[in-house]
Amino acid sequence: MQRDAVKTLVLPFDRQDLPLPVDSAKWLFLNAELLEHSDIWSPRLECVQPFRPTYLQLQELGYSVTANTDKDVRYDGALILSHRSKALNWQMVSQAANAVKPGGMVIVAGEKTTGIVPLRKWVEKAAKIVGDISKYHARAFIFTTNKKVATDLATPSEPLAGTFGAGKIDKGSALLASLFNDKLTGEVADFCAGTGYLADQLLQKAKPASLTLYEADFNALELARQNLAQAPVNTNYHWLDLTSEPVLERFDHIVMNPPFHTGRKAEPQLGQSIILAAKRALRPGGSLLIVANRNLPYENTLKSAFGGLRELLAQDGFKVLRAHN
Repeated sequence: MQRDAVKTLVLPFDRQDLPLPVDSAKWLFLNAELLEHSDIWSPRLECVQPFRPTYLQLQELGYSVTANTDKDVRYDGALILSHRSKALNWQMVSQAANAVKPGGMVIVAGEKTTGIVPLRKWVEKAAKIVGDISKYHARAFIFTTNKKVATDLATPSEPLAGTFGAGKIDKGSALLASLFNDKLTGEVADFCAGTGYLADQLLQKAKPASLTLYEADFNALELARQNLAQAPVNTNYHWLDLTSEPVLERFDHIVMNPPFHTGRKAEPQLGQSIILAAKRALRPGGSLLIVANRNLPYENTLKSAFGGLRELLAQDGFKVLRAHN
């Protein structure tokens, strides 16, 4: 489902308040999502999207898209869709202000729930706001950048900005990790691995012959790679959308704390889809250890997919389930 802010972001062009960038122009699009009239926009944009499912959608419709930016490239303008993370919003604005050529425009849009109002106030301290739009339950603002603006908007990089938990240990993951033991051996995978907390706990408490991490957030996976750089076993990393892309390897055990929403509403089918991916990736006799919020209806999916299911622990609003072939 398209965010309201996506339409607000390009509204100045749709209603011809601003001319569409010329064919030869190249604009940066941070936290990119699909735009209406993709055939018009895709040749003009260099999209940055570290979330694999959205990355794949953009790629399928012909956008030029990467997981991170090339710091040496200069652009004619920039579009930014705000994020729920304040730190990430600041970083994206800072990045765009520095990457866009002097005199170029930066357009930022977001819903109130993504902090667009305080973000505008912060930018206004360093740059003149030359346009404001409020439409489709979202707001957008426009500023022009130059060397001074880029310097004034410079903000320290926070590698954890925008990642799940932003460095805090999730209670569900901690509960799951409390059950790890030396019976977890052989080829082990961590689905929805985040920054590598569960993988690190496996190294400390279990006896994996190898570890393989799957994660949809490119930035989180890169942090996991750094966090596990000294792992004593062979460790592999895959930036993958487990709901749509196949897992080619097979494992003796899989652990996971799957996401259950991409927006504000719970989406149990997201976790259910990843459970089925785990089933396909397990060898005969293999097991799945999963933690989830107590009210998420995963049991029927697990019972229909696996030969056996047992609840190992229920605490603090979470449940840990073990399923096996």
